[in-house]
Amino acid sequence: MFSHERQFRESFQNFGDESPKKNNFNFKTVNPTPNGVRAKIEIWFHSLLLKRKLVASIGIAFLASITLFIQTIITEFNVIKPLTSLELIFSNLFTFSFWFILAIQTTIIFGLLFAMSHLVMSVSAPDTLRMDDGISVIFCVSLVVGECLNVFLTFLNAYDYESKQDDGENLASARFTYHIFALIFVCTNFVFSTNFRYCFADDDIPFQNVILSILMPSTKSIYTYKYQDALKSFKRATLLWLFYHIIVDFWSIKYLFTTGILIYIALVIYRIHLVYNFAVEVINLIVMQPYKFEMPSIYNITEPSEKQSRHIVNIFNCSDLMMKFFALYDIRFIAEKDYKRRCEIFQLSIPGNYPRNWNSIRNICLEIINSVNMAISNANDIIHTTKMRDAAHLYGDPSSRFRQTMELRDLKNVSDLRLRPRTSIRGERFFDSNDSRVYENIHDGKLNRLNKITDSVKNFVIPPVKFILPADGILAMYAIESIALIISQSVEEDEFGSVQSDIIFVVREMLKFYESLKKYSTYKHILPSKYNTDDDEIVKNLQTALQHSIVKILSPFMNLIENFSADEQEIIEQLF
Repeated sequence: MFSHERQFRESFQNFGDESPKKNNFNFKTVNPTPNGVRAKIEIWFHSLLLKRKLVASIGIAFLASITLFIQTIITEFNVIKPLTSLELIFSNLFTFSFWFILAIQTTIIFGLLFAMSHLVMSVSAPDTLRMDDGISVIFCVSLVVGECLNVFLTFLNAYDYESKQDDGENLASARFTYHIFALIFVCTNFVFSTNFRYCFADDDIPFQNVILSILMPSTKSIYTYKYQDALKSFKRATLLWLFYHIIVDFWSIKYLFTTGILIYIALVIYRIHLVYNFAVEVINLIVMQPYKFEMPSIYNITEPSEKQSRHIVNIFNCSDLMMKFFALYDIRFIAEKDYKRRCEIFQLSIPGNYPRNWNSIRNICLEIINSVNMAISNANDIIHTTKMRDAAHLYGDPSSRFRQTMELRDLKNVSDLRLRPRTSIRGERFFDSNDSRVYENIHDGKLNRLNKITDSVKNFVIPPVKFILPADGILAMYAIESIALIISQSVEEDEFGSVQSDIIFVVREMLKFYESLKKYSTYKHILPSKYNTDDDEIVKNLQTALQHSIVKILSPFMNLIENFSADEQEIIEQLF
C-alpha cells in the first residue's frame, strides 16, 4: 500500500454510521453495517473490479500485439537487402515460432498491464510517483525487464543469417545495448511522469465513443500524446549509446548509417510510449465505469438478501477507499439525474415514519465535509502557532534573525549607510554595531541557503505532509455537490418535508468549511517546509463548490437567512 494511500485511509478509517464523530451532529444516527455483511460486500465489489481490470488488460494486450507484429516485421527488414528480407518476412509469417513468440510477448505485456492496474493505479495515487516508493521502483524494474524480454524475442526473428558471423554479432550487440538504454529511459520516464490516479470521467460520452476518439488520428489523439517525452527518451538513449561506443567499440557507430537501427529504436520507444499511455487511459475508463447501487429499502428487513444488502449506504460504510468513491459518485448522480432513486431518498421508513434514507445520505456527505474540514482546522492551528512563535522571536528576542532582518531593511533606507569598512585618521580599521549586524545577516543568508538545500534533501527522503490529498478534494467535492443538489431538488420532490429541517445545520457546516479554507489559503505560506502546501487548485475548487452550493441551497429558502448569526449572514451576503 502506498504511503499516501495509508495516510488517507487512516483519516477516513472511522467513516460510516458507527463513527465517533457522529456525536458532533445533532441528528439521529443510522444503524451501522455488520462486519459480516461488509466483508461479503467487499468480496463482491473486489471481484467486480477484478473482472474489469482483466477485461481491460486483455483488450489492451491484444491491441499491443498488433504493434508488436508491426515492430517485428520492421525489425526484420534490411534496407541493404530489401528483397531478401521481404522473402524472409513472408516465410516467417507461416512458421509456428513466429506466432508463438508473438503470443509470449503479448502475455508479457498483459502481465505488466494487469500489475499496473492492480498495484500501481489507485484513487489515492499522487500526481506522479516518487522514486523512493518501493512499489513504483519494482514496477519500473519489471517494465524494463519485461520489455527487454520482448526485445530479445524480437531479435530471434531479426537475426540476419547471411551476414558474416563477426559482423552479425557486433550488430546484434550494438542493437541490444541501444535497446537497453532506450528502454531504461522510456520506461523510467513513463513510470515517474504519469498520473496513475483512478478518476471518473466528468462527461456522459458513451464508452465506445471515448475509445474511438482516442484511437482516431487527430491533434488530441493518443498518437501525439506527450510526444515530447518520447522524443526526449530517444535523444538521451542515442547520446548515451554514442558515448558508450566511443569508449568501448568506436567502429560500431557505423551501424547508425549502414543499418536501420535508428528506425528500430525510435519504433521501440514510440511503441512503449503509445501502448502504456493508451493503457492508462483505457484501464481508467473501464474500471471507473459508474455502478448504480440500490437505495436502502424503506421497510425494516431483518434478514436482507445479498442483493438487498448491497445498497449504497452499506457500500460507503465499507473500509475500501475505492468503494467510497463509487458510492459518492453514485450519490451525486442520483442527486443530479436519477429522479426515481432520488424520490426514494425523501420517502419515510415503514414502520417509524422518519426519513431514514435522507438521514443516511446526509450523514455520509457531512462526515466527509467535516473530516476534510478537521484536517484544514489542524493546519490553521499550526499556522496560528507558527505566527505566535514568530511574533515572540520578533519582539522578544533581540538576537533573533527576524528582528535583525527588519532592522536591516530600515537601515537600507538611510542614505549615509555604507557597507564598506570605515577607517580612523591613523588608518586603523574599525567596525560599529551596524557593520557587525550586516555581516551577521550575510552569514544568516548563507545559512538560509544551506537550510533550503537541507530541506530539499530531507523532503526527498521524508515526503512533506499534505493536509489535503487529491482524494480528499474529490470526495469533498462529491459530497458538497450531492447534498446541495438534493436539497435544491427537495423543493418540488420532498412531499414529506424531510429535508427542510436540516437546511440550516447543513449550511452552517458548509460555512465553517468555507471559512477554514479561506483562512488556510491566506496564511498557508507561513507553514514550515515539512508541510506540502501545493494544493491551490484543490482549495480553489472546494471554495467555488461551497460558494455555488450555499447559493443553490439558500436561493429557494431566503426566509431562513434570518436564523443565522450576524457573522454568518455577512459571509452569506458575500457569497451571493
